[in-house]
Amino acid sequence: MMPDDWQWLRPLWLLGLLPLIVTWWWVIRRHQAGSGWDAWVDAELQPYVLSSPSPGSKIPVHLLFLCWLLCVLVLAGPVWQQQPVPVYESRPSLVAVMDVSPSMNLDDLKPTRMQRAVFKLSDLLDRAVGIELGLLVFAERPYVISPITDDVNTLQAFLPSLSTELAPVRGSNLHLAIDKAVELLQQAGKQTGQIVLFTDSDIDDRDIASAKRAKGAGYTVSVIGVGTKNGAPLRSNEGGFVYDANGSIVVPKVNVTELQQLGQAGGGASTLITRSGKDIDTALRLSNDSNLNSDEPLQQDNYSDYWIEQGVWLLPVLALLSLGLFRRGLFL
Repeated sequence: MMPDDWQWLRPLWLLGLLPLIVTWWWVIRRHQAGSGWDAWVDAELQPYVLSSPSPGSKIPVHLLFLCWLLCVLVLAGPVWQQQPVPVYESRPSLVAVMDVSPSMNLDDLKPTRMQRAVFKLSDLLDRAVGIELGLLVFAERPYVISPITDDVNTLQAFLPSLSTELAPVRGSNLHLAIDKAVELLQQAGKQTGQIVLFTDSDIDDRDIASAKRAKGAGYTVSVIGVGTKNGAPLRSNEGGFVYDANGSIVVPKVNVTELQQLGQAGGGASTLITRSGKDIDTALRLSNDSNLNSDEPLQQDNYSDYWIEQGVWLLPVLALLSLGLFRRGLFL
């Protein structure tokens, strides 16, 4: 008795039964008709001059056709039972990039640019519900703090240790940090994602080019400028002012125009750091159906029905029948 939910996953394979039926019918008719000499030799002489095929000689041909039939049925995929399987959604991904160059020690933002940036990054992690995050810092070169992960608590544990002392060599190569963030996303198998920069660096052509490459690879680049337009005098480790080649005190400022150019090149947004959460909203574009705007994590317990193929149970029978087809001289 056939099950009520009987279906075929690949019903077009059943077309292979048409040549099977025609060929099988032709072989049966040919055996029933006998040899062509029957019409020319008298019935009384046929037992003495003609050799009639033995009944067993028909078995190999029918065995071959039976194997053909089983192969078609297996390939057609008979099913009548479903099994629920979990379906996992692909989470959005974000890499936070923190500038730890010496200028982040300036106090035009209280208590310092570095500490304000860390506070803001903590706010970002608190709102990063349902996404996977990575974290890296940079100065003269980038350093990975954490690869892409969904463990926000681990990232929060890293925040107190973020400081300008992490970089052994001074400098500020933002373009290398952007390239490294893209590499992190690609290593995690993410075809799309977002890079958020916390920096007070001056933007140059190499940074713009890196942001464009990231956008071309499928990753948006947004930037939060850490500092003020007026800046503050840069001090050395000994506490004295730092002077440029002309003898003037170095006063790092945040160039809003350059930040906008970088955000546009990366397909993201740009903003100065604020006391409210407006900067995070701008950088992450929460108004655009972003998963960061939700207080609920992505659902990972959804299920989809999966058909269980029953044709596999015919394979042992097919294998046993096929053994007879390897006998030497079976068809010749």
